[in-house]
Amino acid sequence: NTKSLGQAIKNAKPGDAITLKPGIYVFLGRSISVRNSGRADAPIAVRAEKLGTVTLRFDLLEGFLVSAPYWIFENLEIEGICPGDGKCEHAFHVVGKAHSLVIRNNRIHDFNAQLKVNGGRKYVKNNTIHQDWPDYGLIEGNTVTDRRARRTSNPVTKLNINGASEWVVRGNLIGDFEKGGGDKIS
Repeated sequence: NTKSLGQAIKNAKPGDAITLKPGIYVFLGRSISVRNSGRADAPIAVRAEKLGTVTLRFDLLEGFLVSAPYWIFENLEIEGICPGDGKCEHAFHVVGKAHSLVIRNNRIHDFNAQLKVNGGRKYVKNNTIHQDWPDYGLIEGNTVTDRRARRTSNPVTKLNINGASEWVVRGNLIGDFEKGGGDKIS
């Protein structure tokens, strides 16, 4: 159930594979926080055994808020179901130290930006301003679409990767999206 998935993500350790049983999971609130780090030799995975068997329905401002490195999300159907389009911003918001993220073979529908990537908070170290960036991501083999125009004045940008380096985006289907509100500019 959704509570068990939240606990599994909260308690995940390097090398864990969180495999969801077939079904529909509905999440309400702000986000699902992904804070524990995997390792290069032992990433943490959240997955379905087969695409089309697990649906995550998010009535969340940000679905997965990923702030730790070495996570894999694969074979998931993820749908934004917020009552207003301004409330379903991102399926994935990737920030700060969340480098080496893999989002593979998912179907992600009905968000303003299915993926948002940006730096973490700025901090001072040795009298110099620093900022962590989630570099080295892989977005592969996903279907990223909307089922209708997004009725929002917020940006509508399906993959919004800001300032991070060395991301690879390949073999995805990105289509059927339109901004139907605000200034209609995305």
